[in-house]
Amino acid sequence: MCRVQSVLMRLGRPLPTVRWLIDDVEVEGKITHLPGDVVKSSLLLPNLTRDHLHSVLECQASNSDNSLPLSTAVTLDMNFEPVNVSIVSGESSLSSGGAYELVCQAWGARPAAVISWWKGGTKQLTDAKLSVS
Repeated sequence: MCRVQSVLMRLGRPLPTVRWLIDDVEVEGKITHLPGDVVKSSLLLPNLTRDHLHSVLECQASNSDNSLPLSTAVTLDMNFEPVNVSIVSGESSLSSGGAYELVCQAWGARPAAVISWWKGGTKQLTDAKLSVS
Protein backbone atom coordinates (compact mmCIF):
# COMPACT_ATOMS: atom_id res chain seq x y z
CA MET A 1 0.00 0.00 0.00
CA CYS A 2 1.28 3.44 -0.88
CA ARG A 3 -0.03 6.60 0.73
CA VAL A 4 0.67 10.03 -0.77
CA GLN A 5 -0.44 13.08 1.15
CA SER A 6 1.81 16.00 0.57
CA VAL A 7 -0.37 18.54 -1.19
CA LEU A 8 -1.29 21.50 0.99
CA MET A 9 -2.84 24.63 -0.50
CA ARG A 10 -4.13 27.89 0.87
CA LEU A 11 -7.72 28.46 -0.15
CA GLY A 12 -8.36 31.04 -2.84
CA ARG A 13 -11.22 32.37 -4.89
CA PRO A 14 -12.51 30.32 -6.46
CA LEU A 15 -11.67 27.34 -4.27
CA PRO A 16 -8.77 25.29 -5.64
CA THR A 17 -9.27 21.89 -7.19
CA VAL A 18 -6.73 19.07 -7.04
CA ARG A 19 -6.40 16.28 -9.58
CA TRP A 20 -4.26 13.16 -9.28
CA LEU A 21 -3.11 11.31 -12.39
CA ILE A 22 -1.25 8.06 -12.94
CA ASP A 23 0.21 7.90 -16.43
CA ASP A 24 -2.21 10.68 -17.49
CA VAL A 25 -5.27 8.78 -16.19
CA GLU A 26 -7.16 10.60 -13.44
CA VAL A 27 -7.56 8.78 -10.11
CA GLU A 28 -9.62 9.86 -7.12
CA GLY A 29 -7.96 11.51 -4.13
CA LYS A 30 -9.40 12.60 -0.81
CA ILE A 31 -9.78 16.30 0.03
CA THR A 32 -9.59 17.49 3.63
CA HIS A 33 -10.17 21.09 4.75
CA LEU A 34 -7.85 22.12 7.57
CA PRO A 35 -7.82 25.18 9.86
CA GLY A 36 -6.27 28.31 8.42
CA ASP A 37 -7.91 28.01 4.99
CA VAL A 38 -5.74 25.04 3.99
CA VAL A 39 -6.79 22.20 1.70
CA LYS A 40 -5.00 18.83 1.88
CA SER A 41 -5.34 16.23 -0.83
CA SER A 42 -4.41 12.61 -0.11
CA LEU A 43 -4.09 9.67 -2.45
CA LEU A 44 -4.08 6.03 -1.37
CA LEU A 45 -2.68 3.46 -3.81
CA PRO A 46 -3.58 0.11 -2.23
CA ASN A 47 -2.74 -2.28 -5.07
CA LEU A 48 0.55 -1.29 -6.67
CA THR A 49 1.91 -4.06 -8.89
CA ARG A 50 4.93 -4.65 -11.10
CA ASP A 51 2.96 -2.99 -13.89
CA HIS A 52 3.25 0.34 -12.03
CA LEU A 53 7.06 0.39 -12.25
CA HIS A 54 8.12 3.73 -13.81
CA SER A 55 4.56 5.03 -13.85
CA VAL A 56 4.29 8.79 -13.48
CA LEU A 57 2.24 10.03 -10.51
CA GLU A 58 1.17 13.65 -10.98
CA CYS A 59 -0.69 16.13 -8.80
CA GLN A 60 -2.31 19.17 -10.41
CA ALA A 61 -3.79 22.11 -8.52
CA SER A 62 -5.72 25.05 -9.94
CA ASN A 63 -8.39 27.51 -8.96
CA SER A 64 -9.49 28.67 -12.39
CA ASP A 65 -10.46 27.17 -15.71
CA ASN A 66 -8.68 30.11 -17.35
CA SER A 67 -5.18 29.34 -16.05
CA LEU A 68 -2.84 26.39 -16.35
CA PRO A 69 -2.67 24.21 -13.23
CA LEU A 70 0.44 24.02 -11.12
CA SER A 71 1.70 20.48 -11.08
CA THR A 72 4.37 18.22 -9.72
CA ALA A 73 5.18 14.65 -10.65
CA VAL A 74 7.22 11.68 -9.51
CA THR A 75 8.17 8.48 -11.28
CA LEU A 76 7.40 5.36 -9.26
CA ASP A 77 10.43 3.18 -8.54
CA MET A 78 9.90 -0.09 -6.71
CA ASN A 79 11.83 -3.07 -5.40
CA PHE A 80 10.59 -6.59 -6.11
CA GLU A 81 11.34 -9.97 -4.59
CA PRO A 82 12.22 -12.77 -7.01
CA VAL A 83 9.36 -14.31 -8.96
CA ASN A 84 11.14 -17.65 -9.17
CA VAL A 85 14.33 -19.32 -7.89
CA SER A 86 15.69 -22.62 -9.16
CA ILE A 87 18.82 -24.77 -8.93
CA VAL A 88 20.12 -26.01 -12.28
CA SER A 89 22.53 -28.92 -12.75
CA GLY A 90 23.65 -30.69 -15.89
CA GLU A 91 23.48 -34.01 -14.02
CA SER A 92 20.33 -35.99 -13.27
CA SER A 93 21.91 -37.54 -10.14
CA LEU A 94 24.88 -36.66 -7.96
CA SER A 95 27.32 -39.08 -6.27
CA SER A 96 29.46 -38.67 -3.16
CA GLY A 97 33.02 -37.57 -3.93
CA GLY A 98 32.15 -36.08 -7.33
CA ALA A 99 32.67 -32.45 -8.36
CA TYR A 100 29.59 -30.80 -9.82
CA GLU A 101 28.57 -27.36 -10.97
CA LEU A 102 25.28 -26.14 -9.55
CA VAL A 103 23.69 -22.91 -10.71
CA CYS A 104 21.10 -21.00 -8.72
CA GLN A 105 18.97 -18.75 -10.89
CA ALA A 106 16.62 -16.06 -9.61
CA TRP A 107 14.19 -14.20 -11.87
CA GLY A 108 12.22 -11.02 -11.47
CA ALA A 109 14.06 -9.43 -8.54
CA ARG A 110 14.67 -5.69 -8.52
CA PRO A 111 17.40 -4.95 -7.64
CA ALA A 112 19.15 -8.21 -8.52
CA ALA A 113 18.63 -10.94 -5.92
CA VAL A 114 21.41 -11.70 -3.45
CA ILE A 115 22.00 -15.44 -3.77
CA SER A 116 23.72 -17.48 -1.07
CA TRP A 117 24.13 -21.22 -0.51
CA TRP A 118 23.26 -22.85 2.83
CA LYS A 119 23.67 -26.34 4.27
CA GLY A 120 22.24 -27.31 7.65
CA GLY A 121 21.83 -23.68 8.71
CA THR A 122 25.43 -22.76 7.82
CA LYS A 123 26.29 -20.46 4.94
CA GLN A 124 28.41 -22.19 2.29
CA LEU A 125 30.43 -21.21 -0.77
CA THR A 126 31.58 -17.74 0.17
CA ASP A 127 33.71 -17.68 -3.01
CA ALA A 128 30.87 -18.57 -5.41
CA LYS A 129 30.86 -16.81 -8.77
CA LEU A 130 28.13 -14.26 -9.40
CA SER A 131 26.81 -13.10 -12.74
CA VAL A 132 23.86 -10.82 -13.39
CA SER A 133 22.04 -10.78 -16.71
